Amino acid sequence: MRRLALGIGSFLTAIVAGSCSIDFEGHFTGVDGDCAGATCVPIVPEGFQGPVSIARGEPCPEGSTEVESGTLCGACACAGAVSCGATELQLFGNGCTDPPDATAPVGSGGCVDVNVSGGLLFARATERAPTPQCEASGGGAEAVKLCALEAGDGCAEGSVCVSAEDRTVCVVRAGDWDCPAEYPIEAHLGSASDACAACTCEVPPAACASVVDVFMTSGCAGSAAEVAADGVTCAPLSDAAQSVRATAPSPGDCRPAGGVPEGSASAMTVCCR
Repeated sequence: MRRLALGIGSFLTAIVAGSCSIDFEGHFTGVDGDCAGATCVPIVPEGFQGPVSIARGEPCPEGSTEVESGTLCGACACAGAVSCGATELQLFGNGCTDPPDATAPVGSGGCVDVNVSGGLLFARATERAPTPQCEASGGGAEAVKLCALEAGDGCAEGSVCVSAEDRTVCVVRAGDWDCPAEYPIEAHLGSASDACAACTCEVPPAACASVVDVFMTSGCAGSAAEVAADGVTCAPLSDAAQSVRATAPSPGDCRPAGGVPEGSASAMTVCCR
């Protein structure tokens, strides 16, 4: 990103620890009156700076000052969810050395009688393979300017008055951060030469984690041996398995990835409302 020195009060753009950081202190002169003709927005959250608006393909509007420019990468989203494959219980007579001596199907929450013969006193459960059924959207790149907004009193406690009645109001922070609830719409600003990473959908860690309870009686009665369905854990059994029941949380939604500048060491998180 380019460094600016505007000479307006103490307003300048500083480079902090190799990252771009805008210093707004002393810049805002305030909006006179009771915020009539302007807009009340939440105060800038701790750790962020602003408020700013975004100018796309045009100069910053009257009443604001350009403080930064570059490539804005839009946030990514994912529609859809993760589905999980079935778990199979593998039974062994002496440790969990492949191949298994017997296998038994495992349902998706109900009790399943397996009635395995005696002597198979070790159990292992195969991993439930995750399958993302999601479609990525969002992202994109556009050249923008960040425009510092004048701000002042005239709003209720916890809010500030800004001269941006018809513009999106944002706050910024150097680095990659989650956006605060007050400014939930996320984007990332890189240098003018940066490209934006394509949007993709990822499976959350342990999305299909589950546990198989192995009972030594039919009907899933009494105590059980817990076997993690990870394809690795080898659990000893006190007697031959007679019934099983799997417990698994909902796998949840896909996790969006991408939508950030590629190659920039001084990217900013831009959070808007």
